[in-house]
Amino acid sequence: MPSSTPDLSRFANLLEEAESAFLTDTSYGVAVAEAASAMQIAKEHREDPEELRATVLRLHAQGAGVSEIKKVAHTTQEKIAAILQDAPERPQEARSATYEGEVEPLPAPRPVIPSKRLQKWVPQPLADNDERHGTTNGYRNYSCRCLRCSLAQKEAKRLERLEGPKGTRRAKAVHGTTSKYSAGCRCQDCKDAAATYAREKRASSGGGTATSKG
Repeated sequence: MPSSTPDLSRFANLLEEAESAFLTDTSYGVAVAEAASAMQIAKEHREDPEELRATVLRLHAQGAGVSEIKKVAHTTQEKIAAILQDAPERPQEARSATYEGEVEPLPAPRPVIPSKRLQKWVPQPLADNDERHGTTNGYRNYSCRCLRCSLAQKEAKRLERLEGPKGTRRAKAVHGTTSKYSAGCRCQDCKDAAATYAREKRASSGGGTATSKG
């Protein structure tokens, strides 16, 4: 007949395993470690009051408040007040206990101006002796409508039409070059450049000599 007395050793082993599993929990383990550390620090401070005083004064000089000192030093608010009673006055610009190095003060933020309040740029009339007269820049960007600027704009439009429809035009070349002449420009500068190139090519191939245009 089996005994009715429970096996207490079995329950003791189960309790031991449960306690071990409970202690391995991360959050609980951290809390236990912090509590043990706090108890150790408090014990050291009780045994060595000068160490506590040095810790409190150091944290106070570094800008820590009473609550922060109490948390780090693991002591009472009354003891902190007693130590700080004759402590030297803390500097106004004391650095944080965890900060190392210097830092430049941040510049004050500039006021944001809404885009609607920004003044629109208005082109100013070109002076009579301005070198931009007679250019598309004067016509398009400065709204100059003098005869010279109007003729420059008209000529630029004519040359653009010769280069083909928009979207198919090649990259613009400089006037007075063979590339611009090949693209269809027949202004005097481009014709002179093409003629000079043809004469030089004939001369280099032995087909004639380059002569200046009369």
